[in-house]
Amino acid sequence: MNNGTPPFRADHVGSLLRPAELLRTREQRQQGTISAEALRATEDRSIRDVAKLQEEIGLQGITDGEYRRTIWHADFLRQIEGVRVKEGVAEPLKRGHGIETDNFKYLASVTSRMPKLCVPSPTILHMRGGRDAVDSKAYPTWIVSSATWRKSIAKRFAA
Repeated sequence: MNNGTPPFRADHVGSLLRPAELLRTREQRQQGTISAEALRATEDRSIRDVAKLQEEIGLQGITDGEYRRTIWHADFLRQIEGVRVKEGVAEPLKRGHGIETDNFKYLASVTSRMPKLCVPSPTILHMRGGRDAVDSKAYPTWIVSSATWRKSIAKRFAA
């Protein structure tokens, strides 16, 4: 085993099975029977517990289990301005805020190991729906190569 500093072997990507309490609480929130704050408190507890478990079994890279997400990529992508998950890319993309910044900070606060989050690639926006998922007014020229797409997205996000 190495000294605990990156690079080190990744033992898992990020998604972990949700505990029953979290599943129940998320369902209650969707039904409107509890507040967003009550859901957040359950997420916090669940993340603290799963971070501790990962530390106890010796993992170096600690994930929050993606316990704040209902669908690993959709919850992330919804936070990018210009994305409508059901309709695809509807306007030029831009990052208006740190998408996983608060979640990363919380995870870092409950572990002494290397915190990590799973971040979907922007290419998932067109890979799942093709040209029909990208509005021609927002992006009139269809970008054929993934490398060109990544450069386009990186340029927009760097601004």
